[in-house]
Amino acid sequence: MRHIGATLSKLIGYSRVSTRGQDADRQTADLLAAGVRRDDLYTDHGSRSQRRQGQPPRV
Repeated sequence: MRHIGATLSKLIGYSRVSTRGQDADRQTADLLAAGVRRDDLYTDHGSRSQRRQGQPPRV
């Protein structure tokens, strides 16, 4: 079966917080409300200063 003009799309979400005092709850809620599936949602907890010092970001 062939579909002409059919479009497949997938939303991938990314949220980031840069300090330990922050959380990604609001960003996560907004991404989920926009239609991103929870298993397609990625969150980065890290800061530039950690990367400059050669430490990987905490995930």
